[in-house]
Amino acid sequence: MMMCYRCVVLLLSVFLIIPLSGCWNNQETQTLAIVTALGIDSVSRENKQIYQITASVIQPGKVVNNNSGNSQNITLTSEGTTITEAVHNLSFSFPRKVYLTHTEVIVLGREVGAQKLDEVMDYLIRSTQVRMSCLIVVAKSNASAIIKCPNIFEQDVSTEISNLLYEGQEVAPQIAITDLRDFSLAMLTPGEDAWAPMVSVTKGRASGEEAILQSSGLVIYHNDRLVDTLSSSDTMPLMLMMNKFKGGQYSLETQGKVIGLELLSVKSKILVSVREHPEITITVDVKADVSESSGDDQIAADYSDIKNSLAQDLQEQLTDIFHRTQSTQADILGIGRKLEIADRNYWDSIEGEWPRIYASLQPDIKVNFSIRKGGLATSPFKSKLSR
Repeated sequence: MMMCYRCVVLLLSVFLIIPLSGCWNNQETQTLAIVTALGIDSVSRENKQIYQITASVIQPGKVVNNNSGNSQNITLTSEGTTITEAVHNLSFSFPRKVYLTHTEVIVLGREVGAQKLDEVMDYLIRSTQVRMSCLIVVAKSNASAIIKCPNIFEQDVSTEISNLLYEGQEVAPQIAITDLRDFSLAMLTPGEDAWAPMVSVTKGRASGEEAILQSSGLVIYHNDRLVDTLSSSDTMPLMLMMNKFKGGQYSLETQGKVIGLELLSVKSKILVSVREHPEITITVDVKADVSESSGDDQIAADYSDIKNSLAQDLQEQLTDIFHRTQSTQADILGIGRKLEIADRNYWDSIEGEWPRIYASLQPDIKVNFSIRKGGLATSPFKSKLSR
C-alpha cells in the first residue's frame, strides 16, 4: 500500500515539474533587436552588386508609456554579399541579436525585382524567423527610402504601410495587397505569375512639404523577373477580375455628363475550358449607387441611359489590361492554373508552351452593371438651378 502511495506521489511530482522547465529555445527580449520592417536593395560597390538591408528596429525604452506620438523605432542600415551577411551585419550598429519574427512588412527595392528576386525569395522562404504572413511591398525606387520615410500617422513605418494598404483597400479598388505566402506560391505554381503592390515616397499637401508614403500601383513579375509596372488606375481592373474588391468608387464621362458611383459589390468569375484551344470567359457583376451626377439632364429612374455605357466602359478597361498582361506573358490571373484544373491531360501537353499560348488568347469579357439608387436627389443639381 505504501509502495503504491509513493508511486502516485512520484508521478504527480514529475507531471508538476515538467511545466516548470520553460521553453528550450527562449530568448530574452533585452538581448534582441526586434525588426518590424525590412527593406532589401541591390546596390553597386566597386563594380559588384551586393545587398543593402534597411531595418526599422524597436528602440528600447521608448515602447513603454510612449504617449508622445513619436516613433518608437530607429532605422539601421548594413550591407553584405548575401542577405544573411547583411542582416547579421546589422548587429555591428546595434548591440543586440537581430530578431525577424515580428517583421510585418518586407519592402523590395525595384532593382531587386529586376535582377535578384530568386535569391531574395530563397532567403525569405528558408528563414525560420520570417513569417509567411509578412506583407510584400515593392518600392518605386529604393526600399531604403520607404523604410526611412518619416511615419506621419503611426508610431512605426510597418504600421504606416500596413494601414495604408489594408485601410486604403476598403475605400479604393486601386490598392492591392499580397503577403509572402501568396507571393511565393504564385511564383512557384505552374500557370501563374506573381504581383505585388508598389509604394513610393511623395510630398503630402496635408503635411506641407514633408514626405509621406503613397500607394502607387502594381508590379508584375513573369517567373522571377519584373516585367511591368501599372499605375493605380490600371490596377483597379485587375483587382476586379481577381475578385479582390473591398470597396471604392468609379466614375465615367458619358452623354455630356460625369457620373460618380459608389461601388457596393463586385463579383467576378473566370471560367476556362478546352475545345480545339483554350477558351476564357470572364464575367464581372457590379452593383453600385449613384453618388454624383453633373449635367442638365435628369437621370432615368431605371438608369437605363447610363448602365450600358458604364458596362461598356469597364469592359474596355478590363480587356485592355488583360491584353497588357499578355504582352509580357505574365499570367497573374492564374489562367494556366485554372486550365490545369479543367483539363490536366491537355495542360501536361502544352505546359512548356503556355506563356506563348497565353499571349495569343482572346478572352470573352462580360460586365453586368446594376444601379441600386441615386441618393436623395432624382436629377443633377445644375438642372434644378436652371428652373
